[in-house]
Amino acid sequence: METGHRIETLGILGAGRLGMTLAQLAVSAGLRVLIARSGDPAPISRRVRAIGATPATSAEVIDQTDAVVLALPLGRYRSLPADALDGSLVIDAMNYWWASDGVRDDLSDPRTSTSELVQSHLPGARVVKALSHMGYQDLEDEPRPAGDPDRKAIAIAGDEPRDVAVVAALVDDLGFDPVFAGPLAAGIAMEPGAEAFGADVDAASLRGMLEGFADSQRGIVVARARGEAAAAATPRIERVPVESSALRSVGYRADLAVLEIEFVSGDVYRYHAVPASVHDALMDAESHGRFFLDRIRDVYPTTRVS
Repeated sequence: METGHRIETLGILGAGRLGMTLAQLAVSAGLRVLIARSGDPAPISRRVRAIGATPATSAEVIDQTDAVVLALPLGRYRSLPADALDGSLVIDAMNYWWASDGVRDDLSDPRTSTSELVQSHLPGARVVKALSHMGYQDLEDEPRPAGDPDRKAIAIAGDEPRDVAVVAALVDDLGFDPVFAGPLAAGIAMEPGAEAFGADVDAASLRGMLEGFADSQRGIVVARARGEAAAAATPRIERVPVESSALRSVGYRADLAVLEIEFVSGDVYRYHAVPASVHDALMDAESHGRFFLDRIRDVYPTTRVS
């Protein structure tokens, strides 16, 4: 993954253990750091200045920095000022933790990553998920120079390549190897319940964890939930009956590239990104069941309709 220009002034919203650890790392990397708590910064002024950072109000952090790290309890994300953060590069380091956030179904919904919730609340901001899966103690203990064989890695998820590159450069400056996890939705593979959450490993090991997410118990739950949501959002597809020992009816929407199959059991599945040629061949096949098993199952993204 390529890296982008370096952040020179970093803002941090949240002066708890994670926020202070990230501030210390950034100061050690030569960055100017502004850090804010909720309310008056005076109570944190002494300990913030002791590590070489500057205590500030939230407004000053947002206005005077190149990027803003969110190191707050996730349950407070709706308190973030959307208008003030419009246009800002926002690094989401938050995670849902029931002990501090309470039991929140909206923060544990497998249909969406928590960073997507943050992005929805901050529509004008450019949100990138990073600095979230490694514990603050490991972050404090593990920074190493580039090329060190024992250097650990930090995963990054984001939709805009330029913003991801900037955050990758920051991760590198802080003493870790950046690993691209995918778009912002892929940030769910770094959240509690995923193997990568809490990971204090090198880049190769972290990539393996991220790549294995889809086959993990949590990954299967996420895929099923997202698939069902996608199916529910897809317009109705008209099916036509077929003579088959395995299939009852088949429908296809060329504009959506979605194939819908009803089995003799009554189960209905949708297969996405299916070329029209596959549908045509299925309808012409001598054995619909055999063609399905050989050419469609396990090839195209699948969602269960009913």
